[in-house]
Amino acid sequence: MKSFHHLTSLVGIVGLLVSFTSPWWSAQLVQGSEIALNGAEAQPLAWSLSLAAAAAYGASLLLNRAARRVTLAVLALLAAGAFLLVLDLSQPPSDALARAVEAITGIAGTGALGEIQSLERGVGPVAAVASSLLVFVGAVAGQFGSRNAPKRDRYSSQTGSAAAGDSQGAWDSLSEGRDPTTSVE
Repeated sequence: MKSFHHLTSLVGIVGLLVSFTSPWWSAQLVQGSEIALNGAEAQPLAWSLSLAAAAAYGASLLLNRAARRVTLAVLALLAAGAFLLVLDLSQPPSDALARAVEAITGIAGTGALGEIQSLERGVGPVAAVASSLLVFVGAVAGQFGSRNAPKRDRYSSQTGSAAAGDSQGAWDSLSEGRDPTTSVE
């Protein structure tokens, strides 16, 4: 279950970072120029939440027990927020498009949107929705999946016969009066 948590979280975070840097919307202007908006320009708040989710996942790798649970909860909230912000795929971001048209043509305001001849949506928003869902599932799996993981105590020795190369067992054999170097097993 631990590997599932890490796999889904990592694939989701990498998917989010790649999808937000790929073109989401491309517009053809009346004058013939083409504008491409990436996810960071189209949804800056969702991009910020994705970066914070990547930082929360990194922190969850470094922290122990309760702190890890808190960071996984924060990771789940950040992924859910990015998911909800990117979920509405039907409407293009008019503010970001107006700023991009203004940068090319110099026309500002509502007149800038009138300069757009055609508008196409790329696969970036769909990839961002799927990736944020993966991050959310990974965070929830990490929250609930690792509670029953067997714990290992590296400093306790097992009772019984001494294994070859077991220094603790060799000392126990000496305490019992046996020479561990002469025993043949």
